[in-house]
This record gives sequence, structure tokens and C-alpha cells, in this order.
Amino acid sequence: MEMAELEENTTSVTTSTDNGEAEDILPSPSPNDTKNDDEAKTLIVPEEVKQDLSEINMHKADEPTTTPETEKLPIKANSWLKVYAQHQLWKDLLLSLTIACCYYIFQTRLGILNYMPGVPASFKLTNQLREPASTHYLIPSSPFDLQLLAQQEQIGYTAIKNCQNKLMNPISAHNYTGGYYLAITNQYLLDYETSSHPIFKKNFTLGPESVAGNPMASFRMLDRFVSLLPLLHTKQYPCDEFKTFGVKMIRIIRWPNEKDVEENIIRILRLQHVYNFKTNDVAQGILANISTEITISPWQSYQFGLIALKHMKYYLAVQWLEHAMNGNGSTRRGTSFYRQVQKTLNEAIIKHDSTWNQSIALTTQYHFSERLVPPGTPKNQDLTKTYKVSETNRNFLVHVYRNELEHFFSFEINYWATCSGEDLRPLWMTSNLFCWLESKNHPTWTIRPLKMELLSLEPDIIQVYDILNDSLIEATLAQTRPNMVSSKVVDRYDPKLSQISTTRTSRQSWLSDWYDPQFSYFSKTVERITGLVATTQTSSEKLQVLSYSFGGHYYPHVDALRNNLTYGLENGDRILTFMYYLSDVQAGGYTSFTAVGVAARPVKGSAVFWFNLFTNGETDEPISQHGGCPVIFGRKTAANKWVRLMDQFQVRKCSAFDKDTEILHRAKINGYVRVDTNIA
Repeated sequence: MEMAELEENTTSVTTSTDNGEAEDILPSPSPNDTKNDDEAKTLIVPEEVKQDLSEINMHKADEPTTTPETEKLPIKANSWLKVYAQHQLWKDLLLSLTIACCYYIFQTRLGILNYMPGVPASFKLTNQLREPASTHYLIPSSPFDLQLLAQQEQIGYTAIKNCQNKLMNPISAHNYTGGYYLAITNQYLLDYETSSHPIFKKNFTLGPESVAGNPMASFRMLDRFVSLLPLLHTKQYPCDEFKTFGVKMIRIIRWPNEKDVEENIIRILRLQHVYNFKTNDVAQGILANISTEITISPWQSYQFGLIALKHMKYYLAVQWLEHAMNGNGSTRRGTSFYRQVQKTLNEAIIKHDSTWNQSIALTTQYHFSERLVPPGTPKNQDLTKTYKVSETNRNFLVHVYRNELEHFFSFEINYWATCSGEDLRPLWMTSNLFCWLESKNHPTWTIRPLKMELLSLEPDIIQVYDILNDSLIEATLAQTRPNMVSSKVVDRYDPKLSQISTTRTSRQSWLSDWYDPQFSYFSKTVERITGLVATTQTSSEKLQVLSYSFGGHYYPHVDALRNNLTYGLENGDRILTFMYYLSDVQAGGYTSFTAVGVAARPVKGSAVFWFNLFTNGETDEPISQHGGCPVIFGRKTAANKWVRLMDQFQVRKCSAFDKDTEILHRAKINGYVRVDTNIA
């Protein structure tokens, strides 16, 4: 086809409809166009399109003459559109798909922040990083993650502090957006500088660890991550340094959520309940007579009350809601917040009295000892003006029934008392307790005798000091820290049903003696001190390493699995518990022996051990019952070594004594039973 013919054919491009009428493809006809429908409408083709069409037809002219006749027809508008699509539309489509794929990968896989105006970017982080509380651990349960989060926030604080001057620029300050972000920035800096910042100023190196071990500082930190920092993670916030911090942080640790804040509050409420802390003291940052100088605002007090009410801790809910209304006088009557708190307090009073029952009044630990309002009081009136609080059941039970083991709550009552520092051991026992240097149990101790302390005669509970060095402790923690998971409670009748429970709030990992020769020291030490067999695979379990953050605890329980279990039946039940302490604890964290009425203090490098079974194989229950007291400040790391029964047939022979006879027999042996004594 000649070029002249091509140009002639392309200067007027028309198409026909089914009615034979000519119709333009491009452009649309002008409203002023008055030409007849039968008349062809000329289409002006852009010069660049002409050039493309010319080049294409030049190539077609060189093709074989076998080209179908339809291709020799004049080129219509739809033909050059197809050509244009081949050159541009497919490229645009592929480019769009590539961009969409990259965006998806960056958002869901690499954890890149999706900054959107007005939308908290922390809530648009990857869902994988925002782990649901139902399937994953919560940050307050891990002292190591709390420490890491405190370290990351210090970096973010520095970035926000540097942005403050930029926001204080007169142009930004008078701008609505700039003024809004300046207010949020100032609020965040004030909150940080009255909680975490003073801790870092005292000791910058130990700052993250100190924040992680402080329940009040951790609460304020998590609350900032949920309520304040998301407001700054927006496109308009003029701080690239802070945005970079957010991107880097979520690659190290997930962004905290509301469940983490709730868990932190629950842990503080647990401390308040077990140790009988006053609400006003906790709100002022005073725990165990130690002032943190970190206070709780009325709004945060209201949060505490809501969480307590949600978990049916009624007396705590009433006390915190009272403080939110009247605490430090900053809540003004008549405000919407005051009315909101008043309404919630009214709801708490109704729920307390509706679940209070005279017949079970002394078996409910989260109630007051009496109703808050008289029976028959209409519920539709304002009960906050007429209610009257009495002594809490928790305090009443401790005062009246402590050390009375026949009471329904006896072991829990003794747990509260011993964790709070009370010694409930009888006088005849304490007068026969002593400390001594042990050098005869094993040749190892001849040169370096063991420092031993007898804590109880019934059962025999002994604490031994200075048996672990710092290097072994650090190696153990370094090995187990990456594998820590939430501790579970073993179901007595089916261990396969073990699950995470609020009765035990710790993180744990397991360490085998055969993983590294240095870790066999734990089993060898058990053998050398107790005389039992502990170094074979069937004689003891793997070392269980535990980590407790503040509020971490374990309610009273026994370690013996009992005979009706199939779990490890071939190795026998747990005859001995040997608990190593891998850290000191600033406050709290004792091991309470509820039946005995004493608590062992966690001392780094020491261990406490006791027998769970009598020599006739019966369970030493309930006198071997024990629990882990909640950690108040700091963190607690411990390791359990459980020795099994069957491999001890040569070193701890069975006895014909029943339990009562054996207890009497023990008492006759110099006032106590040495751990290597065989009762025949």
C-alpha cells in the first residue's frame, strides 16, 4: 500500500452503525454540529498517531502477499486504537499491577507503615504483628519484651523531642494541623517525662530494665503506645525521624494494643488484691511502701474501675471508680466525665449486691463483707449517694481464718498472708529451725561446704545458697530466652488438655541436659545435694526455666501429678522439686508454702527443695502445697528440676509407714530429717 493512499484513507476515519449511519469514534460530536446523519463526519487524527500508523503499514507492506483481504481495507478508528493499546495500555496495566503487588508485599510482609491522613498508622500496621491475645502472649507477660519496648520508646521520644521545635514554628503553630500535632506532642512529652524519663536519667543503661520492672511505668508506657503515639503516626506529622522510628520498631517488636494495656491493669489489680495495697496509694504510685513517683490520672483510674468490673473484682471496681470521681479533687462535679463515672459506679453497686449472698459471703474474695445498699433498694435510683462500704472479704478472711486449713479458702488465705510477709509457722517449729554448713552429702562439698537453711520441719523444706554462678545463669537465660512461651497449667486427669490460665502468669522454656554439657550441672547438683538419681533421662524431667514480670504469679498448687495420670507413668510421679533462683527480685516474688505458713525469699544463685511424696509413694498433700507470690518490682527468673520416683528404688527405699507415722518418725530424728536419711 502506497503512503499517499494511507494518508488519504487516514484523514477521514468513520465507522458505520447497524442502520448504515456514519458515526464518529473520536472525538464526540459537538453540540453545535448540525450536519446530517447521512453525511460522513471527518475525524482529525493526531500527527503522532499518523506517524505510528505509517510505520506499522510500512512493515505490513513488506509482509507476504498472502495477507487476508480484510487487512487491505482502509484502517478504521478501532484499528489504530488497538495498536495504541498494544503500545501503551498493556504497559500501564502491567505497571499498575506491579505497584499494587509491591504495595501489598510492603504492607503485609515487611511491616511498612501505611501513613494515611487522620488514621492512626499503628492500627494500620501489619495484622501479623498485632498478635491477638487469644492465641499469642501479651507484652506485659514478658519482662524481656517490656524491656525492649522501653528501649525503643526512648528512641521515639528523642525523635519527637526534636520535632517539637519544628511544630513551635509560628507558621505551623497558627495552622490548624500544626496546632493539633503540637498539642498531642506536648501531651506525649509531658506523660513520658513524668514517668519513664526520670528512670532513664538515673541510670541510662539500666533504664529499659527498670521501666520493664516497674508496673506503673509500664502501664503509662503501654497507654502512650495505644492512646497517644498512634495520633502522631500520620502523613501530616512533620517528623520523618519519628516515622522512621515507627518502621524500624515494628520489625523488632509488635505494636502494643488495648489487650496489653488491659493485662497491665489486671496485674496491678492482682498486686493490690494479694498484698492489700490501698487504692489511693496505688494511684499515687506507692507500692509496698516504695514510691515510684508515677501517678494515675482520674481517667486512668476510671479505666482501672472498668477493667475490675469486667473481671468481676467488685470491691476493686468500686474503690477505683470512687477514686476517679473524688480522688484528688481534679474531677469536677457536673461534667460529662463525672456523670459517666457515676453511672458506672452505680452499675458496679448493683452487680456487687446482685451477686452477694449471705450463705456464700465468706467464700467470695472480691466482694465486701456486707451489701452496699439495703435489700429492696430500687435499682433505678442513684445508688452512689446511699451506698456504704464495709470491710472487704479479702481482709476479713485473712483476719479470721488464716492458718485454719479446714476453711474453704484456707490455702489462698495463707497465700495472701505469707506473700505479705507474715510468718504463720507454729512456735514449736520455729524454735527447732537453724542454718548449717553441709559437707558430708558429697565429696564435692568437702572443700566448699553448702550454706543451708531449714525453713520447715513438716514437710522438710530447705534452702541452699551460692550454688550457681553468674556465667551459668547468663548462659541459661541466653539459651532459653528466644524460646519462651506462655506457661500452661497441667490438667490433673489429662495433661493433653493443658492450657494457659490466669492461675499461672509466667513465660517458660525447657532445657535438656544433653543440649550442652554445662547445663548438666543442674541435674548433677540435685544428685550431690539430695542423694537422689537425677542425671539419667528417665530419672528427672528437663529443666523448666521460668520468667515472671511484675504481677506474675502462680496460685497455690502441688507438683505431684498423682497416680491416676498416664503422663510419664513409666517414670513414676514427681518425688522431689528442686527450684533454682536465677535472679534477685526487688520486691515480691516469694515462694509461699501455704500449709506450712512460710515463704522462701528468691535469692540469686540459691535453690529451695522439698519432697512431694512420702517414702511409701503417697502424695505429700496438702502439706507440700505452694505458690509463687506476684512480683511487685523487677523480674523473677527461676528453674525447676523435677525428680521422678521409679529410678530412686536403690537410694530412697519404700517404707511400710503410713503418712501419720512417718511424720512422727521424722520429728524424732534430731528435730528434723536430713535430706539423705533413708527411713526404713
